[in-house]
This record gives sequence, structure tokens and C-alpha cells, in this order.
Amino acid sequence: MKRFSGRFIATMEPITTMLKEEEDSKAEILSLPAPNLTVTASELPEAFAEINENVRRRISQQNEEVRTRLDKQDETLRAQAEASSRIELLLTSLVARLPPPNGA
Repeated sequence: MKRFSGRFIATMEPITTMLKEEEDSKAEILSLPAPNLTVTASELPEAFAEINENVRRRISQQNEEVRTRLDKQDETLRAQAEASSRIELLLTSLVARLPPPNGA
């Protein structure tokens, strides 16, 4: 039982150390002074312009990501359509080679 306990403690030690460090980091962050988030009336146009630019940049980035995904989907659909066409041609060719039904 002692060997198991020693191994268990040795295994848990890095985890408990990490949790302690995380706790210390949280305490350090909480002890920092609160940032001054006030904006004066003269700073509003600049603040709005910055926010607007960030929003435009993010929307542009998202649009580019969507375009990329749609392009990939288009490529996939084209490849699937080509494969379907080839399969149809093969099936048509195979059906043409079948002997006529017994009744004909």
C-alpha cells in the first residue's frame, strides 16, 4: 500500500503544484489596481473610430474565412459531380452490354 501511495503522490504532485501556481496567479491578478476605463467626451470620436476599425477588420477576416470555406465546398462539389458523371457513364456502358431480357 505504501508503494501505491508514494506513486500516487508523485503523480499528483505536478498537478497540485500547477493548481497552487494558478491560485497564486489569480491572487496576483486580483491584487492589481482596476484599470481606468473612463472615456472623456473629446476621446469618444477616436474611441468609436477605433472600435469601428476593429469591427471592420474582424468582419473582413470572417468574410475571407467564409469565402475560403465556400471555395473548398465548391471544389468538393465539382469533384463529386465529376465522379457522379463518370459513374453514370460506366453504368450506362454496363447496361448497354447486358443481354436483352428473356421476353424480348
